[in-house]
Amino acid sequence: SRASPEDVFKSHLTETRGAVNLEAAKQNLAASIVNGFVNAGFGKDKLMSDTGVASERDNWLYKNREGGLTAASASVGLIHMWDVELGFGELDRYQESHDANIRAGSFLGMGLLLNGVRSGYDPALTLITDALAARNVTREVRIGGILGLGLAYAGSARLDVAEQLTPLVVNTDESVEISAFAALSLGLVCVGSCDEGIAETIMQTLMERGESDLANNTLSRFFSLALG
Repeated sequence: SRASPEDVFKSHLTETRGAVNLEAAKQNLAASIVNGFVNAGFGKDKLMSDTGVASERDNWLYKNREGGLTAASASVGLIHMWDVELGFGELDRYQESHDANIRAGSFLGMGLLLNGVRSGYDPALTLITDALAARNVTREVRIGGILGLGLAYAGSARLDVAEQLTPLVVNTDESVEISAFAALSLGLVCVGSCDEGIAETIMQTLMERGESDLANNTLSRFFSLALG
């Protein structure tokens, strides 16, 4: 049967032991992540798809803020993992949200939904690249889309996906944050391929950016992770 975060947390066992109450937003963020993993691939859960009533799903969604909104909407892809048709239907409701964090989560959810799936029905690349190319696209949506591509096509070594990510890696006008996330996704897409061209692209970007540019941003370590 469907599990809830409380089935994992068992907080009732610690209530009498002087446990520190976490900020509500952090509790809800943790609950969204745990709910996604504990119901991964099950297709049903008790927070995001329990009743099928949109208002009740949204009730949990909007108990979150910022990163919590991203985690909650992305968890839908994890809950419906590998069920492409139903999963895309569930994620579609978040595509046109006015909240950038929710939209970012929907693209991240696409990556989780499609991870390891190889089929003729392949809408993620078009949907995500169109969103990345849109005018006035926000930082949150760009990061969600970039990571969504990496997760959806991990291990596929698809050139058309790599071609979408490579310009984001090499363009030094991009922030270190965007370039590093793009490098990580590029590494995921080409994992295990020993692609010399991809490795050289990341190495060249590291040299062009220079030590001062990279040392001031902890996300720069993702370039090294991408090479690994």
